[in-house]
Amino acid sequence: MKSGFILLCILQSAVPQLVPRGPRPFPGPGDEPQPTPPPSPPDPNPGCEKKIDCPIRLYFTIDTSETIALQESPPGILVESIKEFTRIFAQKLTNEDYKGQVHLSWSLGGLHFSQKQVVFSPITTKENFIRSLNGINYLGKGTYIDCALTNMTHEVTRHFPGEKAVHFAVVITDGHVTGDPCGGIKVSAEKAREQGIRVFSVAASNNIDEVGLREIANSPPDVFRGDYMAVDTSSGRPEIRVSSIDRIIKAMKYQAYLECYQQKCVETFGSAGPKGHRGLKGMVGFKGDKGVVGQAGKNGTDGQKGKMGRIGAPGCKGDPGDKGSDGYPGEAGETGPSGTVGEKGGGGLPGPRGQPGQLGVPGYIGPSGDPGDPGQRGDLGPPGQKGDQGRHGFSYPGTRGPTGVMGEKGRPGPTGNRGDCGPKGLPGNKGTPGEMGEPGSVGELGKRGPRGGVGVDGSAGPEGDPGLTECDVMHYIRESCGCCDCEKLCGPLDIVFVIDSSESVGLMNFTLEKNFVINTIDRLGSIAKDPFSLTGTRVGVVQYSHNGTFEAIHLNDSTIDSMSAFKEAMKNLQWIAGGTWTPSALKFAYDHLIRDSRRAAAQVSVVVITDGRYDPRDDDALLTYLCDDNSVDVTAVGVGDMFGQKGQLESLESIACNRTGRVTGMRRFADLVAEEFINRMETVLCPEPVIVCPDLPCKTEPDVAKCVQRPVDLIFLLDGSERLGTDNFRHVRGFLQRVADSLPLAQDGRDRMRARMALLQYGKADEYHVAFPLTHDQAVISGGLARLPYLDSSSSVGPAIYYALENLLASRGVRQARQNAEVSFVFLTDGVTDSGGLVEAVEAMRRAQVVPTVISAGGDVDEKVLGTLAMGDREAIFTGEDFLELTQSSLFDRFIQWVC
Repeated sequence: MKSGFILLCILQSAVPQLVPRGPRPFPGPGDEPQPTPPPSPPDPNPGCEKKIDCPIRLYFTIDTSETIALQESPPGILVESIKEFTRIFAQKLTNEDYKGQVHLSWSLGGLHFSQKQVVFSPITTKENFIRSLNGINYLGKGTYIDCALTNMTHEVTRHFPGEKAVHFAVVITDGHVTGDPCGGIKVSAEKAREQGIRVFSVAASNNIDEVGLREIANSPPDVFRGDYMAVDTSSGRPEIRVSSIDRIIKAMKYQAYLECYQQKCVETFGSAGPKGHRGLKGMVGFKGDKGVVGQAGKNGTDGQKGKMGRIGAPGCKGDPGDKGSDGYPGEAGETGPSGTVGEKGGGGLPGPRGQPGQLGVPGYIGPSGDPGDPGQRGDLGPPGQKGDQGRHGFSYPGTRGPTGVMGEKGRPGPTGNRGDCGPKGLPGNKGTPGEMGEPGSVGELGKRGPRGGVGVDGSAGPEGDPGLTECDVMHYIRESCGCCDCEKLCGPLDIVFVIDSSESVGLMNFTLEKNFVINTIDRLGSIAKDPFSLTGTRVGVVQYSHNGTFEAIHLNDSTIDSMSAFKEAMKNLQWIAGGTWTPSALKFAYDHLIRDSRRAAAQVSVVVITDGRYDPRDDDALLTYLCDDNSVDVTAVGVGDMFGQKGQLESLESIACNRTGRVTGMRRFADLVAEEFINRMETVLCPEPVIVCPDLPCKTEPDVAKCVQRPVDLIFLLDGSERLGTDNFRHVRGFLQRVADSLPLAQDGRDRMRARMALLQYGKADEYHVAFPLTHDQAVISGGLARLPYLDSSSSVGPAIYYALENLLASRGVRQARQNAEVSFVFLTDGVTDSGGLVEAVEAMRRAQVVPTVISAGGDVDEKVLGTLAMGDREAIFTGEDFLELTQSSLFDRFIQWVC
């Protein structure tokens, strides 16, 4: 009996056991979160029916920085929508049995963050967590995601250290960061994964940085990032994405099931039976018949979770993945090879005449050009007058020459007469030799001899270097230091710039704001040398963010006495990267920079640069704080913020005191430093500048060839209004006759060099008289001047310019000016005229490449109109008391040299 029982056990052990397998550690294709077939029924053994407890700890990490709070209007409304998303998420979490094998129970906690982190709920029950959501108020300022992840990891792991639970985190943010003080997103997210925290990344809205969101999420990104979004703002109003909540909860349940489920059945062991005797070897049996095919077995449940295997060999190359999102624009490549020159196209039909463009702002004085090629040698001039007699030369006695050679001995002189004989004396004794006497004294010098004759002229010495003339010295000074250039004077100006330094602006855009301020001030003349100076420009700057962070460069700062000092002060302003308190900043600018520091005679201007949005906790009434002082001129510049949205127009208009002409909107901060916009701001801040040029000797004249070597066509436009008067009209005719006599006119109609003249007298619109067209004939010129009537009318110069362009410079569509000729319009006017259409007419002159010159007589002139006619070239304006003086003075020679 016992041996039969043992044999039965052996046979039973040989039969394959259909034991359910545990789940796979990570879902593959076809696994959860998609539906899967239910596991096999549990073993009838009552020990397998017990549910496994699976506690889940879920931690919410919510971004409430300024980039979130200011995305939707009114500011902070997006934070409220995210709170509602979190509330719905928590309400959908229920304790339940999952797949009949594990029991899921939820505990929740959370923090919200910007530059700092605030825990609004420790890990607690669902009900307590939902109540804690009401305590979230947006923080503003910058965004430190890495510090928020680090703090989240600490909060999740420090609770319930002895209890085993599945840890999840939901991070709701836009992915934008303003700093990485805690090591960066990747480092902080990796530390969370090492602690067993599975992190889901949820976009706060449509304005996101996808790279930052993917760095936060666990792998695989299809499960932990997907396209989860809390609030959809694409339709213009916030909509809660409930579908994202359902998908995340479904994935969490399945991941918790994979973590918690383990097959544990009751096992009992019986007592060992007695050892049996060894049986006899049986006979070989016959081959049995083929058995009936059995029914297919049921699918077993997933096997138990195995141990982590070794790193496998690299797998085979997978199938091509789906097309990813477009990448960021790459850097510009190298310039490709030049293409082949195409065939020359046929001449097109002449296009219609375009509308005249606006008159451009006068350009700045350019640098001196390179010297031109030497001109052809001119004709010999007439012999000059005899110079003054030179001064007498100096005659100094030369040095004493060397002693000459001794001459030959002279012949003996004649013998003298014999003297009388004296008496013979007595012989004396021989005396002893005496001592040698002392030498005698030197005799006195004789009188100076008579003056010698004039010596022979010496040979000429080497030629010396030419000395520097006064003009040479002035030219060297102007070229080396530029201190003799013309200067722009705007009068006394007090200018205050109020620039946005909040987080939504960004560091790069804040730098563009500073460059705009520097470039604008550089256009407005010299900085005041002293804070109390009655002239010059004083500049103040206020950079602002949230309340209490305002920084300023004051108008009365004594250290700001030059442009270089101002640039250094601007360089020291650092980006604050906080909230936006624009109204309070306007009050700060007036109270601390303008009210007690302004100069009595100075024009006060304020330029405010912002995106127009501000913290709702700030006082709206302060937006018009600067408008209470009528002497302060306010300009508001609204720039689309870092998400490309336009500034709020209503706030900007309130800042600019509801003067729509002083509100400027632009899409990008880069447009602040565009040349066109800086020119506009220069006109706003300095509407009537005065250009002062030093009265220098030796002014250089244009280095151009004379009229005999190049073609010049001169068209004179005479203002025949009643302001001219009959006397001046008579002097004008004499002036023009002398011009014709002085210019080297063309020799005949075929001459392609030298000068030609034309004269148009104009009055009111459509009142013109052509004295003579372009001609070289002296007789035609003299006859036209003699017959010229005085219109004695009003004046309208704009239509006269168009008439000259269409009837003198061209006739019936045929150009009357010679090929390659310089066309010059010479205006004889005082500038007092109807300026309607003047700007467009001057632009037409510019397009026709006409060179303007203006001659004006008298003291009552319109400088602005004269400058417009001269296209901003002050050197092209010749003025005098009357035309008689212009004819007889040296200005006439300068005029001839100018036009020829």
